[in-house]
Amino acid sequence: MGEAGPEGIGLDSYYYPGIAYYRFQAEVVGIAEKGVLVCLCSKNDEAAVWQVLDGHPHCLLRRNRIAGYRVNWADKATNLKELALELNLSLDSMVFVDDDPAECALIRSQFPEVVVIQVPGKIYQYPGILNGSGLFDRLSVSEEDKERAQYYQAESSRRELQKRHVDAEGFLRDLRMKAVVRSVEAGDIPRASQLCQRTNQFNLTSKRYTESDLANFMDRPDVRMFMLQSEDRFGPSGNTGLIIFKRDGDAVEVDSFLMSCRVIGRLLDRALFCEGLRRVREAWSFSRIRASFVPTQRNGIVSGLWKDYGFEKVAGGDGETYGCQVTEMKVSFPEIIELA
Repeated sequence: MGEAGPEGIGLDSYYYPGIAYYRFQAEVVGIAEKGVLVCLCSKNDEAAVWQVLDGHPHCLLRRNRIAGYRVNWADKATNLKELALELNLSLDSMVFVDDDPAECALIRSQFPEVVVIQVPGKIYQYPGILNGSGLFDRLSVSEEDKERAQYYQAESSRRELQKRHVDAEGFLRDLRMKAVVRSVEAGDIPRASQLCQRTNQFNLTSKRYTESDLANFMDRPDVRMFMLQSEDRFGPSGNTGLIIFKRDGDAVEVDSFLMSCRVIGRLLDRALFCEGLRRVREAWSFSRIRASFVPTQRNGIVSGLWKDYGFEKVAGGDGETYGCQVTEMKVSFPEIIELA
């Protein structure tokens, strides 16, 4: 970019070597459509980069595909860490692809948990290196996956809004959040299973239910499952939460409770829990509710959630068990969230 300018780069849909880059971009677009977040980490002039992504006739990787970016002259290790923090993703979920051996070595040394792919020395070998890695294979692709980049792009607008507020409550109120809590239906099973398989931070028990497992739950009278769908002034966030209740005599157990990382910290967990519990109480008669927290390397953010909700710890060990009389809970549906 620096030497050739936007018009002089080798990117073409018919002629070599530009067609190799074109097909590589097609591969990137293909994995983005599977729900993989694509980020740009480039040492370059930002204005020139957007000239290409927004206007080059043979560029397939447009701005709307980019979930996050750092285009500057800082080292890429710093930029990669910032992107992980910005998107609220762990570094061990990231794959770094670059053509510079020094940059690849830097990432390997500073972040060994990141998968590093150095592109081949021969340009015609570029297409195929991503799909051939097996890192982006998916058994199924949902509508949620196809919209995932747009959900994350809206986060930049939310961050700008947050900067204008001195307190968290003012920011959350200004978001004008809405929540839909509904029973899981057959069409929700793929997304519900994705949440079980992929959610690590806000996940109280980390039970990795498959689509078959969840489909079987739908036929059981002692199990109720609820999905959270949320939106705010900047647009929808999609299906971002799942809670599963199981009946056990005169008590109810929270079998699973998880939220997408992109909505953590916005009180939507309370909306899902309280509305789900209200609907369970309409269907079942019980006086006590039990819950668990099974610690992992990545879910420390919710280690104190049950205590915050008013539960008392009744057992420890590999997992922590909590209990609470329904009438003594300290959690309520947030008044700043509209139940739609």
